[in-house]
Amino acid sequence: MSAAERAAGAAHALARVFQLRMAGVPFDVLDALATPRAVALARAAADAQDALERASAAALRALRRSGLPQRRRDRIARDVGLRRPLRTGADLAPELAAYAEAATALGEERRRHAEAVREELDAAAGALRSAARRFLAEYAVFASASVEHLVFGGSAGEEDAPARDGRRGGGAPRWDRHRDRTLLMYLQRLATKNETFSAYGPSGWGRIDPAARGLEIAPAPGLRREVTLERMVADAAVAAMNRDPAVRAEIAPRLHPSARIDDRGIVRLDTGARVPLDEAARALVARCDGAAPAHALGDLEGLAALAGAGALVWEVQCPAFVADRVAALRDRVRTWRDGEARRRWGEALAALADLPAAFAAHATPAGRREAMGRARAAVAELRGAHAAPQRVLYRGANPILEECARDCGLVLGEALADEVTRDAAPWLELWRDTVSFVAHRVNEKLRALHRSCAAPGAAVPLPAFLRAAEVAGLPLATSGLPALGFLAFLEVKAAFRDAMAGRPDAPAWRLSAGDCAFLRRRFAFPALEAFTWPSADLQLAARTLEDVAAGRHRWVLAELHHPAVTLQHGVAWACPDPAAFAEAVRAVAGGPFCDWGFAAADLTSHTRLHLEAASDRWTYAGPLALGPGWRAVRPADAEVAACDDGDVRVRADGRDLGSFARSWIPSFGFHPFLLGLGAHTPRIELGRVVVQRESWSVGRADLPRAPYAEGAPELVRDVDRLRRARGIPRHVYVRPTDDAVRRLGAGHRDKDVKPVYVDLESYPFLDVLARWMAKHGELEVTEMLPGPDELPWREADGRRTFELRTLIVPRR
Repeated sequence: MSAAERAAGAAHALARVFQLRMAGVPFDVLDALATPRAVALARAAADAQDALERASAAALRALRRSGLPQRRRDRIARDVGLRRPLRTGADLAPELAAYAEAATALGEERRRHAEAVREELDAAAGALRSAARRFLAEYAVFASASVEHLVFGGSAGEEDAPARDGRRGGGAPRWDRHRDRTLLMYLQRLATKNETFSAYGPSGWGRIDPAARGLEIAPAPGLRREVTLERMVADAAVAAMNRDPAVRAEIAPRLHPSARIDDRGIVRLDTGARVPLDEAARALVARCDGAAPAHALGDLEGLAALAGAGALVWEVQCPAFVADRVAALRDRVRTWRDGEARRRWGEALAALADLPAAFAAHATPAGRREAMGRARAAVAELRGAHAAPQRVLYRGANPILEECARDCGLVLGEALADEVTRDAAPWLELWRDTVSFVAHRVNEKLRALHRSCAAPGAAVPLPAFLRAAEVAGLPLATSGLPALGFLAFLEVKAAFRDAMAGRPDAPAWRLSAGDCAFLRRRFAFPALEAFTWPSADLQLAARTLEDVAAGRHRWVLAELHHPAVTLQHGVAWACPDPAAFAEAVRAVAGGPFCDWGFAAADLTSHTRLHLEAASDRWTYAGPLALGPGWRAVRPADAEVAACDDGDVRVRADGRDLGSFARSWIPSFGFHPFLLGLGAHTPRIELGRVVVQRESWSVGRADLPRAPYAEGAPELVRDVDRLRRARGIPRHVYVRPTDDAVRRLGAGHRDKDVKPVYVDLESYPFLDVLARWMAKHGELEVTEMLPGPDELPWREADGRRTFELRTLIVPRR
């Protein structure tokens, strides 16, 4: 199929089943936080300030012409210069009298504004804390103890007492800037973004029906819950077991995954180190098959020497790609000899395994907090003096993980689904071009690396190649491929800016298929198929479901991702039609692919990939032990070859395992897929699909007094000036720019990359905006689209934000 046919939409379709991600808290709870009177009076105060400035200039000019005595003129000039009120007098010129009136008017406007700020902020404090007690009580179970204290002000489950809440004489609660801003940050997240986390982002599934018209939503009450232990619990148990001397004899040693035996002994292919073997040691290594425990092998001293030399792995390891890692560890302990180690660790793991059921048995937040507290204490006891891992984005922080799913009865009409792929086809092809171009650039780097460690036409052992990449600053198991993808995406963004140069600035642009084909015109690169089909987060902007059926709607392509995100356990566990889902996954995966130990593929229990959907095409070539049922090769038995088509691939025993660059991993480097133009990027529309929201880059010069005093009218004035000058709407999302905060990779990203909702007609939200500006110095501001009045999902408690995460697949 030609590029023209693909760009015309003939090749694209939505997968027949798709994931539904919804916010667990109605958006309406944020409406009560608006402060319209305070904002309006701040504008009036700003206008009065401007009037005073004009009056002061006129007053000083008139004063210089007046016949007043010099000392009095000097005193009046000083008062005017300091913008102080004047004592009126019959001998004052009209300009001085006008200044006195303007000064008095400004004082009155400031008084009215301060009163409104106090009243509306206190009202917002009451609404915010009421919503917090309603929605954040259960959320606090999964957060730190400080969040619980912020919600309840002390004793969990109690109404805020006047002493704790800072009430004025038993009236409304007083706004507490630090406490309430923190509560606001939690609440905005839960009301505007899907958390895919407990009840605060329940997942669901929808389907495409040729007979349906528009969008049907029939949410059922109640949630289906899955409570499990996070991977961190098993990791802590493994670390503690490896510190227990009694355990070592029960562990089955195995040849190091990167080691190979030859005539001279053992060679570590990743380091080049050699371990000589005499006849006895060679015989001992031959028996180290990963199944026979050390005590059965007899020579514990010999094993210790070989493990110390790096020839053997002789430690408990957490199995990779296993849903219940603690259960897998228990099964392993059951194979140990009767004795103290088996008894102690059997009991310890059994106690851990009981924690999810104990948590699930509690219906109240208090009971769930107690169960979570016991789980945290158990993990802390396992860790002992050893530090917990650093908290960064996508790192599990709670020992107990709860997933929730909701039956939403969501059905998407086929005509409506086809509308997306038809209208957005040029942008989807741009994504595919970007993946192909990035793979081409990544392969150029990898081929150069391959040439540095292999003779022409020769293959390199996989461990040696990974080690060479790490030495070169490209750790392929973590951020190496995303880093190369990021560098290549910089070229894509530069090419986009060049392609759009000369186009008049406007709030929105309508692009053509030709406009979106700029990469093909500028660069030569092979077009790829496998893993170039994206996962799309789609939103529908319409006032009602009836408007959707009548065609009064628009689609919003919120984000494009690599296809692997649809495999994450957080949503995939609840799939009602695994066969249809697997068919879609196989359609975008194409040929074989492998994992050489990429950390993000199995980083947490929540993000563990459900590779069962394509298990016959996936091979693990990493260093860890796998659970049963997976295809795996030892890294030492795999090699890396530079192919004639420019690709760099992994193979073993004559079998192709997959490509480094032509996989989904490099696309981590250009998430989110945003093509900005600097200070302002227009909304980009193709037909009925908004493929990119309007956005602005703002800096310290736009909010020069950040973080501002509490309730400062200058904050509203500066924001109003910014909005008028730049055309920024009321409802926006903000986050630091690329230059301000690291977005690269999956496992080490700063948490602040997540966008924060801001209502620019609300002092509490303006305070958040100013704080973020003070913290980061440069912000990306993006229009909220769909806006608050374009959320067609409505229930008894209000509107819900939601998105459809679906695979774009080749049309049959």
